[in-house]
Amino acid sequence: MFKCQVCKVQTLPGARAHRRIVETRETEYPTRARVHFVPDPDRKKQKRSRHKRADNPGGRGREIVRELLVCADYAPAS
Repeated sequence: MFKCQVCKVQTLPGARAHRRIVETRETEYPTRARVHFVPDPDRKKQKRSRHKRADNPGGRGREIVRELLVCADYAPAS
């Protein structure tokens, strides 16, 4: 049970809530060194150091700034 943030109607118990994205923004992610573990094929038999660390290249993307909890009538079309 929740209150729709668009039509302000209280929904019935068990009704599914949907999230509607209202605002997004462009963002840039920095490069991070040695953050991912990658299996090392050369060291299968040894107990120590079975993984190497790989870099994350960073990049660009979109982040959600604001979203609304809405009922099925105002849910985004999929």
